[in-house]
Amino acid sequence: MNEMLDEMATAGMSIVRSSILKNYKNMDHLYNSSVTPEDVLKKCFGNPDFYFLYKMLDHSLAAMIKSESILFENIKGSVKKIMMLLLLAIFGDIIFYITSFLIAYKDIHTTNKILNELVNIIFIIPQSTINMIPQFKRFIETGSFEEE
Repeated sequence: MNEMLDEMATAGMSIVRSSILKNYKNMDHLYNSSVTPEDVLKKCFGNPDFYFLYKMLDHSLAAMIKSESILFENIKGSVKKIMMLLLLAIFGDIIFYITSFLIAYKDIHTTNKILNELVNIIFIIPQSTINMIPQFKRFIETGSFEEE
C-alpha cells in the first residue's frame, strides 16, 4: 500500500510539473490574478493522467480506511481472546489456592485434634503406670515404638 501511494505521489508531482503552472506561479505573478483557480482545474483535470490519479486517490483512501478497520477488528479480537485467557488463568489460580488452603487447613486441624488427644491421654495416665510399661515410656520420651 505504501509503495502504491508513493508511486501515485510521484506520478502526480510529475504531472503537475509537466503542466505549465510553474511558469505562472513565480515572484512576478505571485499577486497577479492571471492564473485563476478555474485555469488550474482545466490544466490539471484536462490531463487524463492527473484525473486518473485523482480518482485513484479516493479509491486508495477508501482502501486504507477499510484495511485499517479490518486490522483494528483483528487486533481487538486478539486482545479480547488474550484477556479472556488471562482471566481464566487468574480464576484457575485463585481456585487452586483456595483448594490448597482448605486441604492444608483440614490436615492441620485433623493433626491438631490427634495431638490434643495424645496429650490428654498422656496426662490422664498416672506417672507410676507410665514407668511400669517400658514401651509406653519409650513412646512418650522418643515418640517411637521401636527399640534402639
